[in-house]
Amino acid sequence: MLEDKDILLIALIIAMAYLAYAKGETLDEYIIRIAEENGVDPALVMGIIQVESNWNPKAVRVEPSGYKSIGLMQVTIQAARDVGYMGDEEGLFDPKTNIKCGVKYLRKMLDMFDNNIYKAVAAYNAGPGNVKRGRFSFAYVTKVMREYRRYKKMMV
Repeated sequence: MLEDKDILLIALIIAMAYLAYAKGETLDEYIIRIAEENGVDPALVMGIIQVESNWNPKAVRVEPSGYKSIGLMQVTIQAARDVGYMGDEEGLFDPKTNIKCGVKYLRKMLDMFDNNIYKAVAAYNAGPGNVKRGRFSFAYVTKVMREYRRYKKMMV
């Protein structure tokens, strides 16, 4: 039996599917395309978006360190620059730009940690140096993996 939060999540995905972007792509189609182009499971990307921003493209989080995480995938300007983004922070509010940078950064973390999805997800959140030192949020990884499995089931 579906819970209210599951119904809300499904409704949100359906609603987002109807939000057309350039070239006639919906947001979910864009996520799937960019994820696949970068060798990342689209369901994992959706799981990260769910945990990071609850699908809010205007989400902003400022860390005590001063880092600002922006948009759907909560991308920092430092992570975006790390994968070749040349724009400013404001540009990261664009869902497509945010997803493209976030997916590329996730791919980089997967490569860095030999495709160990748990470590890559931890590094996406805490940074690779923190993961190498054993300093990361197990709760964050658990939440992302739960959402990843949920999206994986919905995509079958």
